Amino acid sequence: MKMKALVGFLTLVHVSQQSPTVSVYEGVKSVQLPCQSSRLPEDTTVVWHRYGSNPSIVHQHRHVFQTPFENQHYSGRTSMSDDALETRDLSLTLEEPHLSDSGVYLCKRIRKGVELFPRYEVKLQVIVLQHNSTIGVYEGEESVRLPCQSSWFLSKGTTVVWSRIGFNPSTVHQHLDEKEPRFQNQHYSGRTSTPSYALITGDFSLTLKEPHLSDSGVYTCHVHHKEKELLRLIVRLQVTERPIFPPELCLMLAVCLALAVAALGWHTTITVAQEVVEVGDWAKWVTLPFKTRARLPADATVKWKCFKLFNSWTVHVHQNGQDTFKEQDDSYRDRTKMRENPLQAGDLSLTLINPSHGDSGAYTCTVERDGDVIWKRSVRLKIKARLWVLAN
Repeated sequence: MKMKALVGFLTLVHVSQQSPTVSVYEGVKSVQLPCQSSRLPEDTTVVWHRYGSNPSIVHQHRHVFQTPFENQHYSGRTSMSDDALETRDLSLTLEEPHLSDSGVYLCKRIRKGVELFPRYEVKLQVIVLQHNSTIGVYEGEESVRLPCQSSWFLSKGTTVVWSRIGFNPSTVHQHLDEKEPRFQNQHYSGRTSTPSYALITGDFSLTLKEPHLSDSGVYTCHVHHKEKELLRLIVRLQVTERPIFPPELCLMLAVCLALAVAALGWHTTITVAQEVVEVGDWAKWVTLPFKTRARLPADATVKWKCFKLFNSWTVHVHQNGQDTFKEQDDSYRDRTKMRENPLQAGDLSLTLINPSHGDSGAYTCTVERDGDVIWKRSVRLKIKARLWVLAN
């Protein structure tokens, strides 16, 4: 598919007599779900719902004294015209539509607790763009390169912007005149660059340093000249965790290898690299560190787990802005804590109170959102026994 043709058909709208269907490509700035009504009193409440969503409310255009309520998935992404009741245009604007936004939406009008009929339904279909390329990289690599090249000669005044679909703010990197203001999502601060002579060579490829799991997503390379779009390329980046053996299995393999080496008479040193925290069994507490400068979503879930042999235990869970103990294993009850607002502070470290030999093992902290792991860190805890000296 040619990119010029693709850009010209970013939004497609089909309207039937019964209920309209709005089709839009994922990655556009916004989409509007139409809803027109007859004259409405000023104390009417307009509520947009989505079938199958829990809670179902997507947006409310309400009387000033009513309390707002909506599904957090749509928080900050929906709006209606301020004078919607006067103009009778109750259309809903949804910013940055994702594939997960596809579904049937319902526009309801309520006055004094009574719903006014008829209802208005709109079907939204979000279509995923075909990516020009997919780049895979392991977490922990020094850098990764997202390709974007043009055969055209570009003069001054050309702006190159790399953005990430679904991010707010969406700008990842800008290559433009020094006089123009630069904007960048702080998650990518100090980690991105493009070639110095990009306008001459036509190579606008983005280099991203220290890729994390949370960097996985769809990136777009926009090339503009005097507000005219010259090029748009879409690249999917998939950052995966480097495959490793469980710590216990690594230790077993190391022992077996050491025995084999000894039997053959070789001399070598075997080292298994891993972040380790050691503390004595007399300690009152121990902290498993996890700090990051990345901007983590406030609605994410933080889970600490402990792995021993082939079993795992839930150590601590932080969800919806507070600690929850429903999933916590009884052996860790009343013995764990995290700082207040850990996601906002970027400090997900876990404090374990009164550690004992049974607490030794591999601990993993995951940051999850909508069922996806966007960040992960592992620490191995070793509890050292105290030495007793017996007097004669």
